[in-house]
Amino acid sequence: ASTVWNAFTGGGGRFHVGHWSAEPGVRAVAYDETELCVLLAGRVRLEGPDGAAEFGPGDAFVIEGGFVGTWESIGQVTKIYAILEPAP
Repeated sequence: ASTVWNAFTGGGGRFHVGHWSAEPGVRAVAYDETELCVLLAGRVRLEGPDGAAEFGPGDAFVIEGGFVGTWESIGQVTKIYAILEPAP
């Protein structure tokens, strides 16, 4: 399960900033949007066709639109996000 607290939406509804929290688990993801993540707690492992990367508290990373793979929340994960959705 996950919880989203969206704090801001702008840019014609294409830009979002907020706070996200999730319980441990693996989920399949397919990103149309580009997302900046700043981890506050927990660890995340992203795995896609080009390999895997792991991030922990204090790490900032970008997931580019077009990424397809898995997102693994290792422990309770909390992040701040900034999302830019693609133009229509």
